[in-house]
Amino acid sequence: MLFCVAAGTIALFSRTATSSGNKISSGTLYIGKENGEKGALDTFIALKDMIPGAEPEKLELRVKNLGTMPAYLSGISAEIEDGDEKFVANALRVVCTDGEGNVLYKGSLLALDGDVVPLRRKLAMEPDKTTRLNVSVQLDERAGNWYKGKEIEFSLAVHAGQRPDQPMAGMVTVAEADNVQAVLDQAQPGDVVLIPPGRYGRLAINVPGVAVKAQGVVFDTEVEGFLIDGRPGEVSSPHGKKGKKHLTDDNQIWIQGLTINDLDAGGGIVVRSGQTCIADNIISSEGNAVFVDGHAEVNVTRNDLTGSAGLPCPPGSGNGLSAHYNLGVDLDPEKYAL
Repeated sequence: MLFCVAAGTIALFSRTATSSGNKISSGTLYIGKENGEKGALDTFIALKDMIPGAEPEKLELRVKNLGTMPAYLSGISAEIEDGDEKFVANALRVVCTDGEGNVLYKGSLLALDGDVVPLRRKLAMEPDKTTRLNVSVQLDERAGNWYKGKEIEFSLAVHAGQRPDQPMAGMVTVAEADNVQAVLDQAQPGDVVLIPPGRYGRLAINVPGVAVKAQGVVFDTEVEGFLIDGRPGEVSSPHGKKGKKHLTDDNQIWIQGLTINDLDAGGGIVVRSGQTCIADNIISSEGNAVFVDGHAEVNVTRNDLTGSAGLPCPPGSGNGLSAHYNLGVDLDPEKYAL
C-alpha cells in the first residue's frame, strides 16, 4: 500500500536580481502546493507488504509556481527514513513522468537517496501555473524472497531553478555507458557518479571522496569488480540520520547499489588504500568478495555476499575491515559475526 501523508513538493527558494544589457529584473522563485500553501514541503510515502513484480504504486503530484518569475523543474531527490532500509531501495524502481507521459526520471530509489538527480528534460513553469507529475514505485520482479513483505518509508522531492541549466547543490553526474571510467578519472572529492544500466568490466577509483551508485535497480547494472586506491582518512558511519547526506567524510569512497560479479576470481572489490564504504550491493566472487590489500579501512554494510574476505596484513598495520548486517556468507566468520 502507498500512503501519501503530506502531499506536496520541496523546491529551491531564492531571491534573484539579474542584469541583461540595461534591463534589470528581480522577483521571487518559489515552488509549492497547488493550493498555494508555502513552506518546506515534500511527499512522504510508506510502502508495506511489498511483493516482487506486483503492480506499481502510483502517486500524482501537482506543483505550482507561486513566485513572480518563470521557473524550471530540473531535479528529483529522495530521503530514506531508516538507513537499514536502504538495501530494499536498491530494488525499487521509480518512474516520474510529466502530464503528457514523457519520462523525466527512471531509476532506483537508492540512486535518489540524499542526492539530486537531473531530470531527463527540464519543465518550464510560468508564474501561477500548475504542473502535474506522475510517480510510480515498483519492486522489481527479480527481487528474491528476502525482499518479499518488507516495508520502507521515504520522501520524494523535486527541485527548481530560474534557468534550465542552473547548477544545484548536490546534483549528481550521470555517466554515459561508454565513458564511465573517464568520468571516474575526472571526478573530484564530493562528487557522486551514477552508472547507467549495463555490463561493465573492472573499474578503478583513484580519487578519495567519490561516491559511485547504480542509476537503475541493482539487477540492471553489473560490474566485474572495482580496484580502489584512495588516500587514508577517518572512517565515517554509513548509518546516516534523517536529512543528512550519506557522504559524511570528504575522503571516503562509496560503492552502492550495484551487482558486482567477479568472473575471474580477482576479487570483487579490492581496496589498496584509503577509506571505503561498500553498501547495499549484490557481490559474488569465486575468490574474495571484498579484499583489503594495503593500508585501508573498509566498512561492508547491508550487502548480499557470495564469497569471502581477505585481510592479508597483520593486526596493527593500519588495515581494517568491519562488516555489519550483510546477507549471505560471513566475511571471515571467525573474526566477524554478522
